[in-house]
Amino acid sequence: MSEETPGREDPPVDLPEPIEPAEADDGEPTSSAHIIGRASAVALWGLTGKIVSIEASVSAGLPGIDIVGLPDASVSESRKRLRAALAYLGKPVATEHLTINLTPGTVPKIGTGFDLGIAVAVLRALSLITDDDTGAVIHCGEIGLDGRIRPVTGVLPSLHTALQAGFDRFVVPIGNADEARLIGRARVLPVASLAEVVNVCGGSMAVPELPPVLEMDRPVPVSPELHDLSEVQGQAEGRFGLEVAAAGGHNLLMRGTPGAGKTLLAQCLPGILPPLDDEEAVEVATVRSLRGELDGSDGLDHRPPFEAPHHRSTASALIGGRRPGTVGVLSRAHRGVLFMDLTCAVGTRV
Repeated sequence: MSEETPGREDPPVDLPEPIEPAEADDGEPTSSAHIIGRASAVALWGLTGKIVSIEASVSAGLPGIDIVGLPDASVSESRKRLRAALAYLGKPVATEHLTINLTPGTVPKIGTGFDLGIAVAVLRALSLITDDDTGAVIHCGEIGLDGRIRPVTGVLPSLHTALQAGFDRFVVPIGNADEARLIGRARVLPVASLAEVVNVCGGSMAVPELPPVLEMDRPVPVSPELHDLSEVQGQAEGRFGLEVAAAGGHNLLMRGTPGAGKTLLAQCLPGILPPLDDEEAVEVATVRSLRGELDGSDGLDHRPPFEAPHHRSTASALIGGRRPGTVGVLSRAHRGVLFMDLTCAVGTRV
């Protein structure tokens, strides 16, 4: 053991100086705040829907995009469309790890209409747009690989649901602009490219010189065969029954042998019904929007619809399915006429 030398003091230890926070050019300390990008969309369930809050975050990890919150396959595939679109527009995200959360997580998210909302949330998280109010805007649209915004089905019920929830600002594809303007209370911004959305939200991005996508794959409309009541000769009881049913909104049962004129009389019923008011016409247009049949360029159609399903139609064809766009015949006849031409076991049509 070594003995301590009397009167000897240990040399002072040099401690590192405290690190001062870096200052910006204006003398204020800088902060690297983590930005959570936000946007809003609508998850449709029939004619109604649920407001979906979209959150996006950039974090450390392997490059990639994760989407959580009960998305279906079409929603999960939006990460590939978004990555390709941003690369085409000169803003690649190949080295970033992005997490996208769709809340509430218990509501199924179906369809490509969430693409635009996801893109806006991601762009805000990447600080490519500076608008902090993107969460108060409903976004609806599909993104192409070149950044163009493609029209989607169900825009009208999405706007109607969001208006009831207190939203009044909407960003929709330019191909759905006429449809969205059918609701006069909505403040609609139609866009043709993701770059336009960036520039509107405070960013700066060159808009590619590409023609906008105005059309979408729509089912071929089948015009029902309708007649005027003046074409019916005789049939005094049948004509009186039609007038009573049209005046009071009653159901009507016609029985008789084939060729007695039941189908002709039923096809005359829409012509004597009163036209739909604006609220009823919006409801009918909402059903057509879900099927992708609504153009909107001619305004609201106030004529009552007429549906005459085949007597061998399946239950799913009559009722429809859970996915947006699978609307049954019963729903398509809303506010109009549903003509069920049935054949009984004895061979008499009802």
